[in-house]
Amino acid sequence: MTTMTQTTKMKFKGTKQELVEVLNGLYSTGELSGKAFAVAASKNIYTIKTILDDIEEIAKPSEDFMKLSEKVQAVQNQQDSKIQIEALEAKEPEVVAARKTQLEAVNEMLSEEVEVELEGITTAMLPEEIKSHQVSLLTKVIID
Repeated sequence: MTTMTQTTKMKFKGTKQELVEVLNGLYSTGELSGKAFAVAASKNIYTIKTILDDIEEIAKPSEDFMKLSEKVQAVQNQQDSKIQIEALEAKEPEVVAARKTQLEAVNEMLSEEVEVELEGITTAMLPEEIKSHQVSLLTKVIID
């Protein structure tokens, strides 16, 4: 089998959410073999992560929310967990509201359109052991 060793640049135009999906697809192939594919995937991961850094920073939960989350997790599997969780959230409405506002901002950022140059991946570069669901996550960077 002949594999292509040189990559071809391609323009990706879409939302940041679509970039997240491509990134997840690239991560899902992390254990697969193939030098040309691995090089292109690694370059794309770096490029995409750089573009998504602002979202990752804004999405970080506050310390107060993390503490509340730990309390929620502690009661989650109990019989009356829904009532207990509502009571915990009612004690700290500012924390819950701040997190909701934070997540709304993240969702807004994910809907932003971006245009970026990525490494195109040809079908010849794809490892033999790749699964169809992995390919479907990468379709936006497959160039043939």
